Amino acid sequence: KHYGVPGLLVNGIDAADVAKGGKAVIDYIRSGKGPAVLQVHTYRFNGHSPADPEHERGRKEEKAWARAEQDPVKAFENKYTELGIFTEEELKEARKEVLAD
Repeated sequence: KHYGVPGLLVNGIDAADVAKGGKAVIDYIRSGKGPAVLQVHTYRFNGHSPADPEHERGRKEEKAWARAEQDPVKAFENKYTELGIFTEEELKEARKEVLAD
């Protein structure tokens, strides 16, 4: 509970976890039980704003680790290609479509 409001914590690196958690919170709210909080833990790759000088200082190793280990897009692609749900070619095409918008 967050200030008396029920909530759910999900792994922001895992798209399926976020989707399931989001659906659970939306269903709870739509059922008329009141508000709910969805707390998504993930890694922030940049500071709060470009004016935040702290976001770049001494973080090269940390950012390299995060890009390799904590990137939700990479995690999604790796998981679903390993499961055989998507091929590399399908993901490449999806990237093109997303970047075209």
